Amino acid sequence: MKGKAMAARKQKPRRRSARAEPLTAPSPTATISAGQSLSESVNSSGTLIAIIMPDDWAPANISFQISADNKDFHDLFDAFGNEITAACRAGTAMRVPDHVESATWVKIRSGTRDNPIVQDVDRQFTLIVP
Repeated sequence: MKGKAMAARKQKPRRRSARAEPLTAPSPTATISAGQSLSESVNSSGTLIAIIMPDDWAPANISFQISADNKDFHDLFDAFGNEITAACRAGTAMRVPDHVESATWVKIRSGTRDNPIVQDVDRQFTLIVP
């Protein structure tokens, strides 16, 4: 019995594995394709916080379309009939306007509904969601 107890004490301790970093999903992106002014739809899960602008953004304000079902999209206006727009600069992060942050499905437009600005190359936005 004594030998078994000694053998048990002499066993090498198990190595602890390195602590794994928590897995995070990649941030969703929205791309306005070359020759277009409206991005494809992106599911922001109703928690959109900010948008990172493309580094090569051709100067234009952005506006939004939103949807509850990813089928029927609507231009976003406030309660006073003003289209929700945001001035933005290339390569910066922009907090989204309050009206946009709770939308489930979002499209980003270069320009406004009445004055869309066509982008000459693909422009990719990164959406920041918690």
